[in-house]
Amino acid sequence: DISVADDEELLTLMYHSGCYQLLIGLESTSRDSLYGIDTHNWKLKRLDGYLAAINRIQSSGVTVNGCFVVGLDGDTPSIFREIRDFIEKSRLLEAQVTVLTPYPGTPLY
Repeated sequence: DISVADDEELLTLMYHSGCYQLLIGLESTSRDSLYGIDTHNWKLKRLDGYLAAINRIQSSGVTVNGCFVVGLDGDTPSIFREIRDFIEKSRLLEAQVTVLTPYPGTPLY
């Protein structure tokens, strides 16, 4: 979770324990897409701090593998460019972009 950036002591301990990368589900860079994605809009509330949080984590020696989902309700075709621009601006060393896939038997389906 991106909130790990709020705890410098934890980041230092993680690095010294051999943790050199975190996979963090950022999900989207779009406010419209993040709205309603989780019960309390946690990710939406953290969106404005994504860049600073990634910088804090990576400054501690732990890289961030940012994960994004395309195909969310608020997405438009520009989401691809927005995610690319965010990846460049945040200096993520790795990123994963997946397509939202509704599976039979799930509420999304």
